[in-house]
Amino acid sequence: MGILANLACHYNPIGSQLSQDPDLFKVCYLILCHENDAHVLLEVTRLLSTLFSFSPEQNNLEIIKNLALFLTETDPARPSVIHQYSKIITNTLHTELLLASLQLIINVTQFLCSSEDDNSYLSYVIYSIVSKMKAHEIPKLMDWGLDRLEEQKRGVGIGMGLNRKIAKNVMRLLWLFLYYDLVELEGKAHKKECY
Repeated sequence: MGILANLACHYNPIGSQLSQDPDLFKVCYLILCHENDAHVLLEVTRLLSTLFSFSPEQNNLEIIKNLALFLTETDPARPSVIHQYSKIITNTLHTELLLASLQLIINVTQFLCSSEDDNSYLSYVIYSIVSKMKAHEIPKLMDWGLDRLEEQKRGVGIGMGLNRKIAKNVMRLLWLFLYYDLVELEGKAHKKECY
């Protein structure tokens, strides 16, 4: 997975080819659900983060469809990818995995909220993913992020205090949730709505 993550950094042509392979996403999902080793999870997360970060720029319907279907909950008995990463973010003590997971959720949020497509099925899929995120994962991530920032203010936190990079990614993630109106706040001026 680490080699694939490194290759994906060269998006044209390697990363775009990887994004078009649905079997790669199935393998990533299986690893995400069944692997406990932080280093393996880190490499899968790096790969996915790279693929999601470059995908909106390509405007390739096949790539966008594969990424959206990867995020879709196909079996209600199995956790979604976003749920798995929410669990990793709120529970890991591995700094690099936390940083990579935060960056992935940032990239996924930008992917979901910036995808403007004429395909009605794809729009429905993205809408359903965002709706489930709003209902289940975003409140947990908001609470976790605000708690971490409060700990940072007091001088305690993850490891020996909240790492500066982690703090920046936590603030960026919370800002994106607010910017795309994924969180309900009283009296908040609406900037941009994501579905």
